[in-house]
Amino acid sequence: MSLRQAPLTRFSSLGENAAMAGDTHTASAQLPDRLCTWCKVPMKKRLVGANQFVHYTCPKCVFQHTTRLGPKPAAK
Repeated sequence: MSLRQAPLTRFSSLGENAAMAGDTHTASAQLPDRLCTWCKVPMKKRLVGANQFVHYTCPKCVFQHTTRLGPKPAAK
């Protein structure tokens, strides 16, 4: 049995998650790499949350992980 990725429906007129992709000037090569916890393959990465987080997705098993870039802001 082969799993296939479901087509995206949100923001389809803008391209794949274009409205949520964040800063397009930051190359993904500058973001830290991460291997999937289970598959051990390189995960796809993109900036989210006003460029404060890196969102990783495994292309094989669709495992997801999010990491903060830089220090956590001080609480007010």
